[in-house]
Amino acid sequence: MDTGTKPRGKKVKTLTWTTLALCVGCCVASALTIVLGITTISGLGIYLERAALGFFVATLFLLVYPKISRKRDTCNLDCACSNNPLSSRKS
Repeated sequence: MDTGTKPRGKKVKTLTWTTLALCVGCCVASALTIVLGITTISGLGIYLERAALGFFVATLFLLVYPKISRKRDTCNLDCACSNNPLSSRKS
């Protein structure tokens, strides 16, 4: 008399193989996504050389500008500069 249920050992084996397949699929999907992303960026780099040069120059500017720009005086809420010895505000 078959009740249509799987034996306990068969259920465990099926669950184990399903878990293994999902785990491997997840790991392969992330690695495949990284490879496809790198390939896409490399492929676009061939066609967008001028844009890449522009991005490089802009990045250099953004990295160097704060170093070469001078520090400005900081002011309080009453617009009296904090490093001004003639400031009306006493501390």
